[in-house]
Amino acid sequence: MKKLLLIIIFLSLVFSLFSDGFIVVRRESSYIFPLEVLNHNVKVKIDNNISETIIDQTFYNPLKRTLEGEYIFPIPKNAVIKRFSMFINGREVKAELLEKNKARRIYERIVRKMKDPALLEYYKNNMFRVRIYPINPGEKKRIKISYTQFLKFSNFTYEYVYPLNTEKFSSKPIKDVSLYADVKSDFDIVNIYSPVFKSDIIKKSNKHYKVGFEQKNVKPDKDYKLYYTIKKSEIMANLLTYKRKNKNGYFILSMFPPLDYSKRMNKNLIFVLDTSGSMSGEKIEKAKEALKFCINNLSRGDYFEIIRFSSESEALFKILVKADKSNKTKAIEFVDSFEAVGGTNFEMSLNQAFLIKKRNKLPVNVVFITDGHPTVGMRRFDDIVKLVKKNNKSRFRIFSFGVGYDVNAVLLDKISDITKGYSSYIKPDQDLEVKISDFFKKISSPAFSDLRFDIKGVKIYKYYPENLPDLFYNSRIMIVGRYKGNGNALIKLSGIFKNKRRDFEFDVKFEENTERDFIPQLWANRRVAHLLTLLRTDYNNKELKDEVVYLSKKYGILNKYTGMLVLEKEESSPVRDVDAGVEGGIHDIYPDVLFKSKKGESAVKMSESLKVLASSPVVARKEYRDKVDGKKIMKYVFNRYFYKKGKFWVDSLIKSDKTYKKHRIKFLSKEYFGLIKSSKEVAEILSIGKNVKLLYKGIIYIISEK
Repeated sequence: MKKLLLIIIFLSLVFSLFSDGFIVVRRESSYIFPLEVLNHNVKVKIDNNISETIIDQTFYNPLKRTLEGEYIFPIPKNAVIKRFSMFINGREVKAELLEKNKARRIYERIVRKMKDPALLEYYKNNMFRVRIYPINPGEKKRIKISYTQFLKFSNFTYEYVYPLNTEKFSSKPIKDVSLYADVKSDFDIVNIYSPVFKSDIIKKSNKHYKVGFEQKNVKPDKDYKLYYTIKKSEIMANLLTYKRKNKNGYFILSMFPPLDYSKRMNKNLIFVLDTSGSMSGEKIEKAKEALKFCINNLSRGDYFEIIRFSSESEALFKILVKADKSNKTKAIEFVDSFEAVGGTNFEMSLNQAFLIKKRNKLPVNVVFITDGHPTVGMRRFDDIVKLVKKNNKSRFRIFSFGVGYDVNAVLLDKISDITKGYSSYIKPDQDLEVKISDFFKKISSPAFSDLRFDIKGVKIYKYYPENLPDLFYNSRIMIVGRYKGNGNALIKLSGIFKNKRRDFEFDVKFEENTERDFIPQLWANRRVAHLLTLLRTDYNNKELKDEVVYLSKKYGILNKYTGMLVLEKEESSPVRDVDAGVEGGIHDIYPDVLFKSKKGESAVKMSESLKVLASSPVVARKEYRDKVDGKKIMKYVFNRYFYKKGKFWVDSLIKSDKTYKKHRIKFLSKEYFGLIKSSKEVAEILSIGKNVKLLYKGIIYIISEK
């Protein structure tokens, strides 16, 4: 048997894109393909600023012949290997260290022989390499690696990254992919999340969290990233930036409340319930039970009022009253008397709520529950929006609950948006009582209200949400936007904190950073959600449509809403049959139905989809496939998408070939490798294929096999 050799290759780190381990196999002098990965399981132990990562992978030879292979695994720059074990015929492999120049020659040779540009992702990274022989037919090879590293730390936030990008290096989808992290800190953890993969997060204590995710039969195309912030003060603010040299940047500003629940802020609540005829039966009974739950759970320092409305409206107290035993009893008796009859008068019910006088300086939250649209009094969309803007002088927040599909979803969304509340929809198969009760539990713990913020030192623009909502315990506010400038800045937050108006100031630094490439996509999600919301009331606005199309194509934000606009703009667009994860495909519903419908199932579902797009911490996919043949037709690389047109992957930043100079380079030529060495951006982009059209420094580089 040939001597087995493990080579640990330490190269100078140029960029932070890693991928997990894979085995390339060869027969004689010709490389063939990567082996099939059966499982990829990861366990992570994080203790303050140090992490230990343990990887367990199993590979499988599906062929009927014996293979020779090379196992390749990259590790982060500051990582230290603790253990590597791979048992072949009962024997354990040993390690050897290679110097940098020799390592580079080995990997350029691998790329040339395999003629696979995907391997360029490994160029100039820290790597393992082990030769494996034999890999018998039907045989499995299990490999375990563990390494430790110091986590990146900035502004009281730690960052952990695991290289999970396997899409190019498994011959088939991986049957089992999982990552579990056990996170412990000597300080309270005020926020923990993954911006890339939707993860389960379990709180064991203020200083201990467990995080994990599982996927089946997939080829992950993104690295796993985990952030956690430790407690600094009463209100925490954390800033993350992404900025390339001489370009405007992107930022995420996250705010978290304190962990101390002992001094909860009191609240003012007005419950407004639709008792029109359409609410008859189970709906009115469920709504009454939900209101009684809210009333019974009011705290002694709270103030409240109840208004019912149908063709007319009726307030119980005509004023905000203390949530004492006597007033709670009167309120429950009032709710028990409700009957569903009459029309739906938004105008009178909203005006009556606005006339309720405040008893203190605290904000007032209005819980507005309806199953319909205005049928009595003021009915036009624009008129009701103007009424809310004009008469809401005390700046009440309206939280709208639409019951069923007959609601005017666009109107409820608008009312909640302009008053800094939010809207939610209860589908026919959902429990109204449970949803409203869950909402009340959330707003029963306000931490910081009537928020306003200002940043001095840099100019921020196009940030979302534009109107900051209240900050509740067990929640956070994430502002995503663009900025101009660099350097130190001062963030000032003001609002009502523990029943008093308070100001908080934070020193932060807006800096160049190209490692957090998920931030531009998160910003694009929110920007597109904002534009689509505007299109619901101004569908013929060409500028809005053009920007949606541009951002959707550049950042890969494809669903049945953005996709329809792309199709409308460019009939031959490659996204016509994209599998964007939307049932029925993007071309099954016409734009006028999606954007012009004010009520009905499509309107409600669009409202919900836009809320997900505007708030999800998970970035867009990094590849899309044709629904018919499953071939990849879009890829995301270095903050831009590439579209498959013919044999070429074409840069989404190229508007027209006629406006740029062109330079042709043969794939795997000396000039090709010279271009790769010139820039980490170019090296990463050219890993997507053998034929690429790339816009770089004002020139279109045409990389071609011929």
